[in-house]
Amino acid sequence: MEDIKELEKRLEDLQEASHKVWEQYMNKALEGIPYDVAYKWYCNQPVIKECNELEDKIRQVKEAKEFEPIEKDDDIYTIKQFIDMCKGGGFIDYDGFGVYAFEDKKSDIHVYPSDVQKGIIRNDFTHVVWYNR
Repeated sequence: MEDIKELEKRLEDLQEASHKVWEQYMNKALEGIPYDVAYKWYCNQPVIKECNELEDKIRQVKEAKEFEPIEKDDDIYTIKQFIDMCKGGGFIDYDGFGVYAFEDKKSDIHVYPSDVQKGIIRNDFTHVVWYNR
């Protein structure tokens, strides 16, 4: 397994290149290129793919830096419930994101419905707190 510091350093090293690709993507609208075509182009850029892969890996090994108490208004699900919701289409990345949690506290580590589709759900937490967009 790769060291988290190495992963974070590589992601930082790609920041400038990924920002340039983002600017190109945003300019596609000014060029009259349809959104879906521009977005597909953006997602297929090697630097963007690498950044996404690094972010996935980081979320898998990152230690929680802080925990906060679960609030009464938080939408909390067991890991199994979260997985079932994602597989059933109840949550998609466009809808929002979650953070890994335990029954009484939430971490600062994000989890996305696409993580379920990729099979990269952590098993060292018992719950997910969900945040809608």
